[in-house]
Amino acid sequence: MNRPSGVLTTKGTYYNYNERCRWTIEIDKRKRVRLHFTSFDIPNCNYDTCGCDQVDIYDGSDATAPRIHYICSQKFLVENITSSANTMFIEFVSDNDNYGSRGFEIHYSSVEGKTHIKLY
Repeated sequence: MNRPSGVLTTKGTYYNYNERCRWTIEIDKRKRVRLHFTSFDIPNCNYDTCGCDQVDIYDGSDATAPRIHYICSQKFLVENITSSANTMFIEFVSDNDNYGSRGFEIHYSSVEGKTHIKLY
């Protein structure tokens, strides 16, 4: 995706078992990528390290980049996530039981300036 803003979402009304979705966002080199979750419905994972349905967010163009955040339950959800440069990679993996969950919707946009990121 190379537009300055857009929407990422799990497909359909409910997402599938053992699903893997990957998105790479690349915007203008002078900007940063900002994510904002507008809806989030995956089963709460009982483990602090996740291991069930999970969204991983990387500060670069693929999963070899530093991971800047992961979300496997509401307790890990933050208002905004911003990259340090103009690319961001998002990966969603579901396990073999989704409990009828609807998934999520993420709005992304380009923002000015430098940002401080915390690596997870």
